[in-house]
Amino acid sequence: MGAILTAGALLIAALSYRHQTQDKHRALEEQRKAQASAVVLILHKGTILEGRSAAVVTNGSPLPVYKVELYCRDPEGRPLEDGRPYVRDVFMGEFPAYFDEGIPLYDAYVDFTDQATNRWRRWSDGRLEELPKEAAEPETVS
Repeated sequence: MGAILTAGALLIAALSYRHQTQDKHRALEEQRKAQASAVVLILHKGTILEGRSAAVVTNGSPLPVYKVELYCRDPEGRPLEDGRPYVRDVFMGEFPAYFDEGIPLYDAYVDFTDQATNRWRRWSDGRLEELPKEAAEPETVS
């Protein structure tokens, strides 16, 4: 009987330890993503300044982000502005990119580096992806 109780106690202790470890891992992951989650990209299609469009990046974090590159695309997935990104070396607050009337702004994404040197991509539909440190521009829009 004592052996069964001991085995039960060991099983409960092992499960409790595993649960605590998973909780700690989840908390660290959320903490790591906190700054990146505060970076938002919103498209204003033909609604700014007499029909102009804009892609607006907002850093809601109290910390700056680095190596910010904003890429905009037309409805066929082709890059606007000859594929050149709008770039900011260091960024806090709001960063708008304006387009003349008639330029078909359809989709956009912004790549940036957080304080911990993690590289991220925020899409205009809200998706957030962690990137390799030297990520290149994707060939097609998903």
